[in-house]
Amino acid sequence: LVASANKVYDGTTTPGGGVSVQGLLGSDALSATAGLGVLDSKDAGRRTVTFGGITLSGDPDTLANYVLPADARFITTAEIARAPLTISGATTSLTYNAATQTNAAPVITGLVAGETVSVTGLANGRNVGRYSDALVATAGDGTNLDNYAITISNGSLTLTPFVLDLSGTSSSGPRLVASANKVYDGTTTPGGG
Repeated sequence: LVASANKVYDGTTTPGGGVSVQGLLGSDALSATAGLGVLDSKDAGRRTVTFGGITLSGDPDTLANYVLPADARFITTAEIARAPLTISGATTSLTYNAATQTNAAPVITGLVAGETVSVTGLANGRNVGRYSDALVATAGDGTNLDNYAITISNGSLTLTPFVLDLSGTSSSGPRLVASANKVYDGTTTPGGG
């Protein structure tokens, strides 16, 4: 019997494949199925897998020539590869507002269902300019980041200047105002600035 039990981490102890029969005598051929396969751990790495409830099938005459042990279990090893996890920082452009502003949250893809990760290091700034993320991932409860091959792409936050209102129609917010009234003096020069 041989097993094809390798898989990418998925948070379960179910092996990635099943069992098959190889190396029979002559040109004999049989198939094998396992009723149950269990890995000794759900985590990435080299693991022991036990297949139970194994049965053989095929040509009746060939089947009569082979027998499984009374305890039809097959124990072997399997490799659980790390699952790809991608954290992609946002690229955000905001207008200066005299307060510290923070980049949008990154996009996280590849987490197994029920597992969580928090990300810190979002870019933030107050003045006009470009600010870069320095993203760091932290595992949530029940999550082991050793099960993931993590790729982090930092994003950026760009703060652009606030454009002052020159229309003279706005009565609030950042704008230019003038004090040009004066007493007649025979000139076209305004009274203020």
